[in-house]
Amino acid sequence: MLVVRISTILTLITEHMIYILYPTLSHSMNTHNPLHKWSTTDDVLCHLQQRRGMDGSSEQLPLLQNTTVLITGASSGIGKETARVLATQGAMVILACRSMDRATAAITSLTTADSSLSSHLTALQLDLSNPESVTSCADTFHQRAQKESWPPLQILLLNGGVYSFKHEYSPVFEYENTFATNHLGHFQLTSLLLPTLQQTPGSRVVVVASDSHYRQLLTTEMTNKETIIQQVARCSPKNFSVNGTYCTSKLCNVLFAKCLARRQAAASASEGNNGGATTDRVTHPVAVCSLHPGSMIATGIASKSLVAHFFMTHIMSWFTKTLNQGASTSVLCCLLPSEELQGQYFSDCGVKTASAIAQDDVAQDVLWEASEQLLRT
Repeated sequence: MLVVRISTILTLITEHMIYILYPTLSHSMNTHNPLHKWSTTDDVLCHLQQRRGMDGSSEQLPLLQNTTVLITGASSGIGKETARVLATQGAMVILACRSMDRATAAITSLTTADSSLSSHLTALQLDLSNPESVTSCADTFHQRAQKESWPPLQILLLNGGVYSFKHEYSPVFEYENTFATNHLGHFQLTSLLLPTLQQTPGSRVVVVASDSHYRQLLTTEMTNKETIIQQVARCSPKNFSVNGTYCTSKLCNVLFAKCLARRQAAASASEGNNGGATTDRVTHPVAVCSLHPGSMIATGIASKSLVAHFFMTHIMSWFTKTLNQGASTSVLCCLLPSEELQGQYFSDCGVKTASAIAQDDVAQDVLWEASEQLLRT
């Protein structure tokens, strides 16, 4: 059963009613950023086009020509909608999904609706809970990218995720499935693709997290590596909590994004201090950010519970963002200048302050070290 806070539901309903009655209110509250909670992806694209025009640039849409984007969990929901929008902007979009049948069906539905996207979409098999599948996905990506002459990989969008209603272990290492899928698999995939991203200026890693990272956690000791390993990664059935497990995995997303951003900045600074010494291969710092797409959007993430799926799809969908509005912050983060992303947490198409523990450098580094150790086990 999906446990939700009544206050969250009331907030969503109230915000939606305010938007319906006073649609310009969100605009007036921030004159520097005309985008807001209910902005669509078209709003985002128009805003970025206007920014280019104000900056004196003659460039026009599409914004992602000669670019490859890899999106995890893109067979449905926000991931699929994001893939569609980025493909319309000229990108080669790779849908990395657990089910190839569902990925193929997603591509078919998108290209049926818009035949011009047929040359911009393809799929790779990826089970984020299985380290062997993650390695295979990265290897296959590199092989196909070279064989099929894909454009440079510039955007890695870590969108995939699960909301587990019962305790399950992932294959191979037997880690708790929510943690393995939402965090550890993405950590591993990023590590494998980072050298490729570093070959092209302006590349980025965009992590779809959640405001759930502010809420109930499995443990408050996120600066203790053994606690993370034993109480989070190897969470027992006795200690499993539906909300706690999901919220902790989302905190891991934000911690990981901020840690990777710091490490990329430090590496760039180190190269600068070395006087730009030449190496065999030029590398460029990768920008990193995380984001909250919106609350209780009917994405299918709760599909394993008939009650929860019905509630989100047929009741809360009247008061929450549409899939397109849910994709708008992801699209924004994929298209903003890289210097505006570094380590930031975005929500409703704007920067938001992450939780205190998410901003803790020690917690970030400890999770990184724990993740590396878990993948070596």
